[in-house]
Amino acid sequence: MELATSPGWLREQSTDFQLGVENASSAMDVFDSSTESFCQVCSYVKTLPRNIFVLQLLFPIVTLAANLLTTVAIYRSRQMKASFRLNLLHLSFTDIVSSVTYIYNIAFSWTQFEINLECVVRYVLFVLTQILTLVTIQFMSIDRCLALITPYLHARVEGATYVKVTMAINWTFTCVMAVVGFSHIDLQAEGCFYPLLFRPFTHAFWSITGTFAIANIVVLNIILLAKARKQIHKIATTMPVGEVRDREMSRLGIKSALTTVSVVVPYVLLNTPIYALMAVFVKRGPSFTHHSAALFLINAFSSLALLNALVNPAVYIWRSELVRREIWKILAPLKSLGDCRKCKKSKREGEMEITAAQDAAHRGKATSFSSGTNGADTQSTRTSVDCSTRIARDFGSVPYDCTVPIPEDDSSEITLNTISKQHFNTVSRLLYNTISKLHFNTVSRSLYNTISKLPFNTVSRSL
Repeated sequence: MELATSPGWLREQSTDFQLGVENASSAMDVFDSSTESFCQVCSYVKTLPRNIFVLQLLFPIVTLAANLLTTVAIYRSRQMKASFRLNLLHLSFTDIVSSVTYIYNIAFSWTQFEINLECVVRYVLFVLTQILTLVTIQFMSIDRCLALITPYLHARVEGATYVKVTMAINWTFTCVMAVVGFSHIDLQAEGCFYPLLFRPFTHAFWSITGTFAIANIVVLNIILLAKARKQIHKIATTMPVGEVRDREMSRLGIKSALTTVSVVVPYVLLNTPIYALMAVFVKRGPSFTHHSAALFLINAFSSLALLNALVNPAVYIWRSELVRREIWKILAPLKSLGDCRKCKKSKREGEMEITAAQDAAHRGKATSFSSGTNGADTQSTRTSVDCSTRIARDFGSVPYDCTVPIPEDDSSEITLNTISKQHFNTVSRLLYNTISKLHFNTVSRSLYNTISKLPFNTVSRSL
């Protein structure tokens, strides 16, 4: 205890800690102006383990497939409001482009090409999709607030013209932000790396506008939730019968608000770190730009943005019944294909069971014939085949009684006594209708009356 608390021991531990920090900081300085590789991201990706590389490649592929499926489902959901549907299509489109860009970045990292123009195109697509997603969610939040606060005005102006104006404003803001940022791009950069291609002005501009837009989105959604809660309390109270339409409009507005919040919250949580990192680039300058920590953070925050692209389809399926319905329609052929394979297997099993039962019946008939049993015993002995409604459906018939009697003796006769008394009147009426068509109405009526008055046993014996 005295050794552990002595000042000399503390000085030694402090010296070792400082040396460790210096070694770690020197190890972080891996990218500088004298780097041999032009594509610094490629060099970083190649240092990752192979399983992490495969995971990073499969992740955007799954995201791309999910967004393609939901895009088709949203496009086919014609009953959805036009503006809200178009905003969701925009989000799905940007998520698809982000997934393709991410796949291309990971795949290109293992090549040996070092083309400056190709590097610029990659980062331009990445930044453009980020800006388009931000602006789309911004206008989607504004649209939902207007629809919930002023439903009559929103329903009056909503239409083809409203959608065109909204999308024009959306793309105008996106293009303005992209042009202002790309106007300060450094085409003579020392390497293919995001902080090197874009100058501090670009980082500052995108960081300020992105942070302001995210804060505005959060405020709009808080207003949206407060208004939705107020509408819920209004619906809970007793309302006149003439306001059923208002109640339905409020219900749809609340549902749209919940869908919007479900989309916005993951976006705010997963995309805010990128804009915060841009502010760090401006504050720290080149000393942080050439650190491997900057490269690691860029890769990690890009993966978070891609995770948001995977969360969006799950939110669409969870919150929208129309999207769920269309997805089930799209996946129905695959499900029917699997059921068809099961039906063929069940059909073969059913045929084998019926064949085995028939063989057993023939063997039982031969045994009873050789043993000299009488006709009554043979007539009372039956073999039944147990089947299922699936087998009946496979053979093309409707479901029937699954107990199929198979007689063991072909010589057994079915007498009239096996016909139930409940069906006798039906048979007599059918006979009456047949005779009446021959224009012998008097004879048929008398015959019917005679048959119906006689006892059942007498009629059966006479017949």
